[in-house]
Amino acid sequence: MSDRLDDYIVDVSYTRGYFTGLNPLRAKLALLKRGFAAPDMSTACELGFGQGVSLAIHAAASSTVWYGTDLNPEHVASTSALTEASGVDAHLYQDSFIEFAMRRDLPDFDYIGLHGVWSWISDESRAAIVDFVGKRLKVGGVLYINYITMPGWAPYVPLRELLSRHAEMTLPETPSLLDRVDASLDFVRRLLTATPAFFADNPAVAKHFERMATRRRRYLAHDYFNRHYRPMDFSTVASLLAPADLTYAGSAEIGSLESVQLTRAQNDFLGSIEDLVFREFIHDFLVNRYARRDYWVRGAATRLNERARAALLREVRVTAVTPRPELPKKLRAALALNGGPSESIYRPLLEMLSSLEPVSLGAIETSLRSADATLDQILDAALLVAGQEQLELVQSDDTISRVRKPSAKLNAHLLDAARSGDEIEHLASPVTGAGVPLKRMQQLFLLAASRDGAAQPEALATFARNFLPQETSLVERARDFTRLEVPVLKALGVA
Repeated sequence: MSDRLDDYIVDVSYTRGYFTGLNPLRAKLALLKRGFAAPDMSTACELGFGQGVSLAIHAAASSTVWYGTDLNPEHVASTSALTEASGVDAHLYQDSFIEFAMRRDLPDFDYIGLHGVWSWISDESRAAIVDFVGKRLKVGGVLYINYITMPGWAPYVPLRELLSRHAEMTLPETPSLLDRVDASLDFVRRLLTATPAFFADNPAVAKHFERMATRRRRYLAHDYFNRHYRPMDFSTVASLLAPADLTYAGSAEIGSLESVQLTRAQNDFLGSIEDLVFREFIHDFLVNRYARRDYWVRGAATRLNERARAALLREVRVTAVTPRPELPKKLRAALALNGGPSESIYRPLLEMLSSLEPVSLGAIETSLRSADATLDQILDAALLVAGQEQLELVQSDDTISRVRKPSAKLNAHLLDAARSGDEIEHLASPVTGAGVPLKRMQQLFLLAASRDGAAQPEALATFARNFLPQETSLVERARDFTRLEVPVLKALGVA
C-alpha cells in the first residue's frame, strides 16, 4: 500500500504518545463542574488509537473493557503487544471508520474517545464516526473529541497548504513520505530567505514554522501532510455531531476556567450570550483558541440537582501526581486579577496534596470550613491543579486492588523497553487509572531499583550509564529521583 497523501497515512506510524484526555475517569470532574453525572465506564472505545499507548495504559490500569480500531497495521501490532504484555483482554480491529461503524459484533459503549483524528480525515470518515457514535454510545455516555479549530489556527492554514502542496509536487521523484516532509521543510526555509511579505506580515507563522520544524517527522507527516485537513469552528462541529444526539458537556482542558482564562470584561460579555453553541464559538475568539478538547453527552442531558451534584462531588477522591504541587506564578496572578479560588482555598489544598495521600473533596471542604470555602470553589481549585497536570482522580479501592497486577505487568514491559531507547515515556498507575510521565532516564533508574534491587543513587546512576553513556550528572539526577519522585511513584502504585 502506498504512503501517498490520502485519507489515512498507513505506511508511516505515529508517535508513541500518551493523551490524558482519553482517560474516562478524567471526564468525571469536568462533567460534575457543569452539573452532569458521568456514567460507570464499563466499556470504552478509542477510534484511531495510533500506537495505542493511551489505550493500553487505560486498559491495564482500570476495570474498563476497551475496544478500538486503527487502519495502520503497525499501530494494531504495537497496541496488541502492549495489551498482551499486561494480560488484559482488549479488542482491537484494523477497520476503517466506515467499516467499523458497520460491525454488528460490538457492544454499546459508555465512553468513546478520539484524539488527533477528527481534523485529519475525509468528510465521509467523519460522517462514519458520527454514525458509529449514534449507534454505539449509550444514552448518557460520553464522547471525548479533540480537533484543530478557528480562529486560532487561521493564520497557519496557508503554511500547512504550502507544505502539503510541495510534498504532492515531489511525490514522483521522492516516494518516501518522510523524505518529502524533509524536502518541504527545506523548501520553506529557502522561501524564508527571500523575505516573503506573508511571513513579514504574520511573524507568528514564521515562529510557528521554526517550532514545528523541530518536531519528530512522524508527527509532522500525520498532522501536516494528510490530504484531508480541516480546522473547524465549534459551531460547525456541533452541527456535524447533532445527528448523534449529543449535548456539549464541557472542556476536557479542565484547568481552563473562565474565571481565570478571561478578564472580568470578557466574562461579562460571554455571560450575556444565552445560546450555548454561539457562546462557545465566541469564547474561542476571546482566547484565540487553535485546538479544542471537549466532552459531549449523548441523549437528553439532564442536569443533576444541586444536592445530588454536591453529594457526588464530595465523594470524588484526588491525589497529587507531582512531588510538590504548586500553581505557577502567572496563574496565581490571574486568580488575583480576574477572580477565582483565593489563596486561602488553593494553598491548603496544595498542602493536603503534598502528603501524597488520596483525599476526597468532601474532606477538603470539612478542613476549609473555617475559611468559608464553598464546594464549587474547592472544585475550581482542584481543576486548576489538575490543569497543571499535578492532580488526578483516584479510583475506588476495589478497582485499585484488581488492576495492580496488569498495571505492574505492563510497566515491567515498558521498563524493559527503556533499555533499547523506546519512545514510550509513561507508565500505568493503578491508583489513578492514568499514565504517569517518566522520561527514559527515570525509567532506567526505576528499572535498576525494581529489577536489580539497587537503592542508592550511585547504583542507579551506574546502571543507567550502561544505556546513556553520553549523559552527565547522572548521580545528581538519581539523587533527585530518589528524593522527590520515588515517593510519588510509590503513592501511585508505580514503584
